[in-house]
Amino acid sequence: MPSPRIQKLVIMLTKMPGLGPRQAARLIYHILDQNREFALSLAESIRGLVQVKRCALCFQAHEETGQNCTLCVSALRENKILMVVEKDTDLDTLEKTGVYNGKYFVLGGVISPLQQDGQKRLRLSELVKRISVEKNIEELVLGTSSTAEGDLTARYIEKILEPHIAKNGIKISRLGRGLSTGLELEFSDPDTFKNAYLNRK
Repeated sequence: MPSPRIQKLVIMLTKMPGLGPRQAARLIYHILDQNREFALSLAESIRGLVQVKRCALCFQAHEETGQNCTLCVSALRENKILMVVEKDTDLDTLEKTGVYNGKYFVLGGVISPLQQDGQKRLRLSELVKRISVEKNIEELVLGTSSTAEGDLTARYIEKILEPHIAKNGIKISRLGRGLSTGLELEFSDPDTFKNAYLNRK
């Protein structure tokens, strides 16, 4: 029978995406088999996450002193184009390619047909507000994954932004061919994303 501490940690870890009770327990026992310094270092790193915050504009995680991240305040970034991505890992993947130099908006996930009111978990109202406030945006790129949930999310965004798009003359585009159907954006390689971005339509 696992100790109460291990049972409590298993319950906490199963709240993480992709971790069930068995995987969580396996992870905990692996940590226990490491030296004490490793466990202490891991605990300190997790504790340090309280210093990480969300950017007030794009909502990516950052540790800057101000409210906004370095990408949002950079004068070198193109502010006429805004790409909506599902999560931070997608943004990280896109930045590694070096092909995109615009601004971002991290949605916080996708709409799932299996979850009722799944859109309420996303930052859709914040996206609408940003589009309505920032008058310099000329193109909105929907950088969602090439999955059923990603497609559903992109269509929903198009629907709720339609009045603002029409009013401000903003072009909406989606990543083009190159991304395999069913592929999540964070797992795409740089060349695949480059082709998908350059062939957006």
